Amino acid sequence: MFKKIIPIIFLLFIISCSKEKKTVRKTSNFEVKLSGKEIISKNKYSASGPYFSKNQNKLILNWSEEIDSNHTSILKYKDLKQSEIQTVSTSKEMQIHAESMAKIIEDSFGNTIAIFRIKAATKQNKYGGFIYYSISKDKGKTWTEKQKLVKDKASGSQSFYDVALLKNGTIGIIWLDNRKPKKVKEGSSLYFAKSNKKGEFKNEKVLSTGTCQCCRTDLFVNHNGKIDIAFRNIVAGKYRDIYNITSEDNGENFSVAKRISPDNWKLKGCPHTGPSIAFNGKTTGIVWYTGADGKQGITFVEKVNESFDFSQSNIVTSIGKHPQMIADTDGNYLITYEEITEDGQQRIVLHIIYNNGTSDIIPISDIKGFNRYPVITKKSDRELFLAWVKDFDEVSKIVKVEVRLD
Repeated sequence: MFKKIIPIIFLLFIISCSKEKKTVRKTSNFEVKLSGKEIISKNKYSASGPYFSKNQNKLILNWSEEIDSNHTSILKYKDLKQSEIQTVSTSKEMQIHAESMAKIIEDSFGNTIAIFRIKAATKQNKYGGFIYYSISKDKGKTWTEKQKLVKDKASGSQSFYDVALLKNGTIGIIWLDNRKPKKVKEGSSLYFAKSNKKGEFKNEKVLSTGTCQCCRTDLFVNHNGKIDIAFRNIVAGKYRDIYNITSEDNGENFSVAKRISPDNWKLKGCPHTGPSIAFNGKTTGIVWYTGADGKQGITFVEKVNESFDFSQSNIVTSIGKHPQMIADTDGNYLITYEEITEDGQQRIVLHIIYNNGTSDIIPISDIKGFNRYPVITKKSDRELFLAWVKDFDEVSKIVKVEVRLD
């Protein structure tokens, strides 16, 4: 009898959370309305790694979810206009990772592509694994057998990948790979490839070597089709700072990597926190976390021109981690991150940097509890979706909320 009561209590808890009343908060510029807060992952096991993708009028949220007590994981997703949750059957036993999250993305040729990682530990690399992808040509009803992103057997591990819809309708992908020249002693290499009209990734190329091997990468394409890439690099064998690479011709050629800010974060280890890029119609902004002495916190810069000149870096918060950012057409940047409170809790906030240099911080999640790894996307300039991981006792769930700026 007791075993039957627990699922019922959990179901009632989910229903009550999905019917929260609309919350209204005021800022110097907006009346902020929060609505539709709900727990997306429905079963009794843990979930992690939320990710938004957008193509034309469709917004997709995907996440990784455990399906049994053995922590077997699978990739799930939903169109935010629909109630149905779909499953990528070929992703079973994939890795759950909040910073190297799995991704669902649609191209302009009718292909839905699911990208995920499966662990493959070796004696040489206990964290090793391979990136796989599957393709659906019928809106997720059926999937091709998973195939490795990298066919070169010299590659023993890939991780920390990102994808974006390119100007020609295909998909670009970047990732960190353990292949590197013999003269490069530390780190990984940053690779790029793009899909063809069948949804298959081809013609990989290396963009940079000696990169930090354990931070999220960001691949961003603005409305003009320009590609911006941000990643964490190993500098002079001891610092781990953020670099930028661009392409003006849809990924055929790339610029030399340039250091965005000399944070000089001296670290012999894995930060597990990467950058995020956005374009507000005039400038490109980049945000990231650094733990450098005297500079600890989330840092923001803007490109002041297209010659790789960056503004002076500005610490927007000293108590936030894992930032993700978008921008609107009025020139405002909208950053979400987890904020560590004085009593050691973690809440999700929306930090708006206005085009006049002022800013507002808007609490999104409850102030109590452990909320982390938020992601953000636009439904329109004034309508946003945020999703994040919330810990409930022994399980973690994906929470989503709609934010309206009036």
